[in-house]
Amino acid sequence: GYAQWTSSNRQQNLANYAKSMGVDYTQKNLTDEINYGFLVKEFKDSYSGILSKLKTKTTVRSATELVMKEWERPKDQSDGKVSERTGYSQQVLEAMG
Repeated sequence: GYAQWTSSNRQQNLANYAKSMGVDYTQKNLTDEINYGFLVKEFKDSYSGILSKLKTKTTVRSATELVMKEWERPKDQSDGKVSERTGYSQQVLEAMG
């Protein structure tokens, strides 16, 4: 998935969402439509507060840190990883113009 949903609960939710869209992801790769739809569903349902907080962020670093620590929640949440991900976020922002 887009966000590398790795916890068993989130994987199951993704599988359920894909199934509701008529896709068995164990038999077929997930499309961008399924991945994006599930991402939107998570932000509207389970993580609605994060989107509101994200809209208040004024720097790439603060937005990256919020998404990393409150939505993605990787094992390594060190300042070094925040800096690394901020660099990637900045590259995407610049590429989008």
